[in-house]
Amino acid sequence: MDSNLAKGEVFMTVDQIVVEYGVSRTIAREASSQLQALGLLKGRQRVGLVMHRPDAQDLMKNWLPLYARSLGGESVQALAQLRYALELGTIGLAVANATEDQTSRLKEIAARFEAVTSAQGQTEEADSAELEFHCLILEMSGNPLISGMHAVLSDYFHVAVQKNPNWRKVSPDAVWEHKAIAKAIAARDVELARNLLRHHLDNSLSELKGC
Repeated sequence: MDSNLAKGEVFMTVDQIVVEYGVSRTIAREASSQLQALGLLKGRQRVGLVMHRPDAQDLMKNWLPLYARSLGGESVQALAQLRYALELGTIGLAVANATEDQTSRLKEIAARFEAVTSAQGQTEEADSAELEFHCLILEMSGNPLISGMHAVLSDYFHVAVQKNPNWRKVSPDAVWEHKAIAKAIAARDVELARNLLRHHLDNSLSELKGC
């Protein structure tokens, strides 16, 4: 594929692919379909195939659930490890780039998580608050590729709830860890925020051993 073509420029039709590369129409269609699925090409009526820019978030949403299901029993561990690397790698950017509105929202979510778990335990409402908390940390990075990885967290939480027998037991550390992480980010203390987040995620990983 010509990498010099810009988004919206015509690539070629399926018939032209057949001639250009000397392949059958079946192979040409399969190849174009795969490139369209990846977001590199887009079909346009009466024009043919045009160049397109793939959306990293959409790609993640499409492949991650299928990948998790293909892992079977190993899916929760794999997603937990991916989440661990993603969040710890993001925390420095989150501390540096978080807005005052975002730090305020993070504290509010931590307080809501505390209120829900105190009154009801680790319910679906608590899960939703915890997911929102961690997704906001990714959003704070200011990087759309990183914030778009919220699909990783969503799938992690979904799989963990199903497969971790300890999930519905409220961790005594979870509440204060959320509050402390939010406070450290607001104070722009990257080392404290990183250490607190590492401790928080280490606990999550240890709970999932054997799942």
